[in-house]
Amino acid sequence: MPRMPRALRGRPTRPTPKAKCSTAAGRFGRFAQLDSGLGCRSSQLQLLLYRFARAARDRDVKPADLVALGTRRFRPRQFFRALDTLLEVQAPLSSLTSMVRQKRYTEVLLQHPLFLITALGRIRTDIRKPEGEYSGASFLGSVAQFLQQIACLLAERTSSFGNAALPLFVALASSGGRTSFRRLGDEQLEKLIQSVTGTDLETVRLSANEAADMFCALHRVSYRNPALMFKLTRHICDHVELLAAAQLPKVARVLGRGDVHEEYVLLHAIARRVGAAAEVPEGSAGHLENAQAAALLVNVCSKWEIFDEEFLTVAAAALRAGTAQLAVGQICEVIYSVSAFLTRDAMPLEDFCSELKQRIHEMNEIDTVRLLRGLQKLRYHDEALMEAVATIILEAKARLQPISLCNLVSVLAYFGTSDELVMALLKTAIANKLPAMSVQHILTALCRLQGRVSGERLEVQVRKLCAHISSCSFTPVQAMSSLAAMAKLQHRDLAVASVLASILSGGQSYWRWAKSPHFFRSVAVKVPFKQQRCRRLLEGMESSHCVDILQSLSSLELSSRLTVHLTSILCSILAPQLHELRAKEVLVVARAFSAERMPDACFHRDAWLWRERALDLCLQSLRRHESFLDSSWASLLPLKQRKLPKRRWTAWLAWTRKNWPGT
Repeated sequence: MPRMPRALRGRPTRPTPKAKCSTAAGRFGRFAQLDSGLGCRSSQLQLLLYRFARAARDRDVKPADLVALGTRRFRPRQFFRALDTLLEVQAPLSSLTSMVRQKRYTEVLLQHPLFLITALGRIRTDIRKPEGEYSGASFLGSVAQFLQQIACLLAERTSSFGNAALPLFVALASSGGRTSFRRLGDEQLEKLIQSVTGTDLETVRLSANEAADMFCALHRVSYRNPALMFKLTRHICDHVELLAAAQLPKVARVLGRGDVHEEYVLLHAIARRVGAAAEVPEGSAGHLENAQAAALLVNVCSKWEIFDEEFLTVAAAALRAGTAQLAVGQICEVIYSVSAFLTRDAMPLEDFCSELKQRIHEMNEIDTVRLLRGLQKLRYHDEALMEAVATIILEAKARLQPISLCNLVSVLAYFGTSDELVMALLKTAIANKLPAMSVQHILTALCRLQGRVSGERLEVQVRKLCAHISSCSFTPVQAMSSLAAMAKLQHRDLAVASVLASILSGGQSYWRWAKSPHFFRSVAVKVPFKQQRCRRLLEGMESSHCVDILQSLSSLELSSRLTVHLTSILCSILAPQLHELRAKEVLVVARAFSAERMPDACFHRDAWLWRERALDLCLQSLRRHESFLDSSWASLLPLKQRKLPKRRWTAWLAWTRKNWPGT
């Protein structure tokens, strides 16, 4: 009979129950399910933990229930082996959580903090399954409890951890954020941070990399001490040249979530640090680590509107070299971010488009919208890429969100290469549930389709969109844009015009319209809204918006008590600003001073004198644009056709004949 192995000698052990084996488990299948009361020696437990870790890495076994596996038989140094194994198979950590407060395990944690820091670093990467789905609630809950126990131990024995206290605090913040310190009160957390950083708010005794780690960790735990954060920011900014290349994207990611007014200087210093690498050989410490880091920095700088030519040069080189390693979403995000700089040569757009054409089926809805919006702002058109994108949009048109549908229609109408796709998108069911902002943008997009799509098809879509306007809540700017789009499309819908005009006047809808603009010429009209409220609303808009309202009312030939007084208020607002308007805008204002647009009854008895003075101001403003009028004198014809006072008409004819003989 063979001798018993040395590991099994000594006191007898209880019989081991049979384990359920499966072909998928392989030779480690007998370890897949274990009785919680299994009695084995420390050496056997070490071997068992090792085999479980090997089997979990090879994906030969399913996660086992190791909650009570020999918890009282662990040697202190086996604590880290058990922690690694439980994280590998994503089993609950409740057994180890109870050990943290036991004296013999506490001493091991204090003596070997680096092992603990390494294990905490794995928590953030192992918290998801390979398929990308979150782990079970029991596992996540046990991880949170384990992190909280470690945080309490760190707060009680900060000095015992020595120099490892700061890396341990950073690891806890990176793994669980504010959840890791939930059991600590505000005063305890404040004291812990002061002890870890060793700062007295006058000087920061940390290296540049340590300060960067602490800065990121404090943001993760939502720590809001302006004095300490300012000191850390200033310290990092003063020693930014000493930061490791791996720290740059980490700090930039945190800065992208903060307040631009507080952290703009630090982000600009990071951009200058990266830009300085353009003068050093490639591969040195100054260059970015990879394309992912470059993409992150470009996105953050675009968000805070930091434009640095040297930085973009270095980032473009890193992105060009690592385009294939970037995810499709990252490429689309970079294109969208660069569009804020309005510089087509800043990034390798050709390389990006070539890569996207090969991986077009990896794009989702958000990626598609960002890509097309970025290309639109950059005025960059790739016909092959647009055809490929049109294919995936057509496949997913029934699943699009309203805001995505609006953006896609706007961009496709701008490029003019997929008019049929635009009409197909407008026929989807989601097009009947558009919000006010989307209705406004789609009306503007339909204006671009004029001449490329038949008028009947456009009319059908415009009517369908107008049916939503009465039930939408428009802002004044949205109402102005929608009214201007209807004027360009020559779609005269009095019901819709009533709703939009009432929004611009700040009052209730007015449904009575005159058949002719001359109806109110000599009839006293009552103001159907509160003038002061309307004036405040219109004064808050840009002058170009006020001109667009006047142009739309004139183009659609809208005449009512509301439009008469709305026109008078708009003209009174624009009259002092004529010197700031363009020539075409001045002409629109001048035409609005006609008798049918602003009747005499709106003013006092000397209305003609008031109108003459206003027209004098318009003519004086037009003389500043003589060079433009010389090349486009036909734009003056609508003004000449207006009925002016005889004296002013004679002066106007004399001036035009002098400047344009033969007109």
